[in-house]
Amino acid sequence: MRGPQQTSDAENAKEGKKPLKTSRILGFFRPHHTSRLFPKRLVHQHCFQLQAWQTQGKGPDETHTFKTDRVSSAVAKFIALTKQSGHIDEQELEKVFEKLAPVSPDVFVGEWQGHSVDTGHPGVAKNKELRWAGKTFRGVDDVDPMVALDANGKRVWMEEIGHARLREVKYKGLVSTAMIYNQYPIIDHFRRINDTTVAGCMDTPLMPEAGIFYFYLTKL
Repeated sequence: MRGPQQTSDAENAKEGKKPLKTSRILGFFRPHHTSRLFPKRLVHQHCFQLQAWQTQGKGPDETHTFKTDRVSSAVAKFIALTKQSGHIDEQELEKVFEKLAPVSPDVFVGEWQGHSVDTGHPGVAKNKELRWAGKTFRGVDDVDPMVALDANGKRVWMEEIGHARLREVKYKGLVSTAMIYNQYPIIDHFRRINDTTVAGCMDTPLMPEAGIFYFYLTKL
């Protein structure tokens, strides 16, 4: 598995982007047809609750003071875990993730390459199937949360997933940047690794038995 310090340069075309239209049922987001398992009323209720979790007026520096050695140790551990072969223990990864420092929304503008962390979560296989390439951030209210590679190897927005927005959200006792999907009850929480890499985890009620999907992004 490629570690976060080894930024990929594969499929980095930025010209001629078109929405990716697909008739496939995206099991990652709609297990066994989400419309049946999760009626609109329930999905809207979750979306409302997710929006209610957002914090206002407090940035990461106002809520936490971090010890440099603690954060450095967590960063080194996270990088080491992503380079392991085979499945990574989710509980161990969770403990490391919680020790990472917050990240500000303004660092996200641009194109980012996505990398799944294999804890055995079904999202890892689904992302391979979808040819997940990462995310695109044009602004805090204008995000393509799922970007994939088309038949020509170009990065394209997955129109079926919709858009997203960035907010500062408290998660596991820490306020940091999070990406909130507009059409699904999903929040991706981010932590800082370095200037060009962020760790992420997906928080959603859509896959309650699957655990947490962990990933990281490297800036292109």
